[in-house]
Amino acid sequence: MQDFVRNEHIILGVDPGTLYMGYAVLHTVGQQVEILDFGAYDVHKLDGQYPRLQKEYTRKVSRLRLR
Repeated sequence: MQDFVRNEHIILGVDPGTLYMGYAVLHTVGQQVEILDFGAYDVHKLDGQYPRLQKEYTRKVSRLRLR
């Protein structure tokens, strides 16, 4: 019988759209996937793609640290 290695990961996916930025946070163990959080932010008022990505990163990191 083959030994099974338990691979566990937290994945942050970001869709940096032009008007709305979508995100999802997933927890995976082997082939099992659990959605921890997902949603979208209205970012069309921010100037440029980099401020949008920085805003999303800051929000996600602070939420992950609270868990």
